[in-house]
Amino acid sequence: MKKYILMVMALLFTMSCTLDLNPQDGKNGIDGSKGEQGETGSTGQNGSDGIDGSQGEKGDQGIQGIKGDTGVDGTDGKDGANGSDGIDGTNGLDGQDGIDGTNGTNGTNGIDGINGVNGADGVNGTNGIDGVDGKDLVTVAPDYSHILTWGRCQIYNGGSLVKYKNRLYQARWYTLNNKPTHSPVWEYIADV
Repeated sequence: MKKYILMVMALLFTMSCTLDLNPQDGKNGIDGSKGEQGETGSTGQNGSDGIDGSQGEKGDQGIQGIKGDTGVDGTDGKDGANGSDGIDGTNGLDGQDGIDGTNGTNGTNGIDGINGVNGADGVNGTNGIDGVDGKDLVTVAPDYSHILTWGRCQIYNGGSLVKYKNRLYQARWYTLNNKPTHSPVWEYIADV
């Protein structure tokens, strides 16, 4: 570039020497040929940032994408080591004794055991002395004359005695209007 500047300066100097200092200006000479473009200068500093523009309008929501396939389950991790056992706590105070419950009902008696074998008969003792012969006893017939005849409308309690068709009967329990010959409530005792 310096080369071209020197050539221009020399040309101007030559032209000034040929001109008269006081004469009228002559016509301009023919423009010289355009010199070559100089080298590109170094890049200047960046200018300050411009003011932010206003926010643009919100765009429409995009179409939902297709759901991807479910991924394969990962392998289970190893179990962690068991922690050490904690220190045992102190024992709590004993609680008060509860109230005694009621006695349960007695169980049924067990089955009787089998009887043991009878022992052998002992030796018979000697016969005692014969007693004196007694007098012959006189048999006296019982008196049932005070016993009343059974009545249909009479109430009889257990143990009551009645006569019915020349027979004596005793009532086993309370009875009314039950003939002695036709009811188990009456027990035959004897003929009268």
